Amino acid sequence: MNTDAGRRSVDTATLVIGVLLIAGAETLRRDAAAMSGGIATYGIGPTAMTYVVAAGLGILGLGHLLAGVRSGAQEREGIDLSAVAWIGGAVAALIFGLDRAIGFIPGVTLLFAATARGFRNDRSLAMSNRLAALAALGFLLVLGIPLLGVALPIAGLKPALVVVGWISLALLLAGLFWPPRTQTGLKDAAIGFVLSLIVYLAFTKLLTLSLPQGPLERLL
Repeated sequence: MNTDAGRRSVDTATLVIGVLLIAGAETLRRDAAAMSGGIATYGIGPTAMTYVVAAGLGILGLGHLLAGVRSGAQEREGIDLSAVAWIGGAVAALIFGLDRAIGFIPGVTLLFAATARGFRNDRSLAMSNRLAALAALGFLLVLGIPLLGVALPIAGLKPALVVVGWISLALLLAGLFWPPRTQTGLKDAAIGFVLSLIVYLAFTKLLTLSLPQGPLERLL
């Protein structure tokens, strides 16, 4: 008697992702509920959009929970650490850049170009991938250590982390435009620049919302 169907295990990874998505949705919902004065000129403010994003995350979370229960355990391909380094480093670079007043447009341009580089999954560019991995590690220190700031009140720690952040940003840029991918990196950066410029102008000029500004944004 075959009892495999009755003993089918669940997909634990998918369930965990579903739980995290739902937790993120609940966090956003609480943040939206605590906001005040979130209505912009055209009736679309940060409160409304936060609720929309929270609802989307909740739907995705429920979908993952259903998929994890119904599909059972599945075999997956190995993790591409280079892609993780590129994408994770790009997100961290955006956070660091906004904190250092680089500006929304340059930050999102770098995010787009580095993410595109990660999704290409080009393992032949070993040096470029190593630079991205070093950058991701540096940003991990820059963003992670301050979370322990209360427990580690080390003198001079914050300036040192800022220096590490700038070095990590330089490494990520060097890896992005490392030959022979300079032309591809420039194309990705150009596309990211146009898209980020459109988003910035739409949010600031049409929706009258405030986005992080840097030297470039102050000229617009």
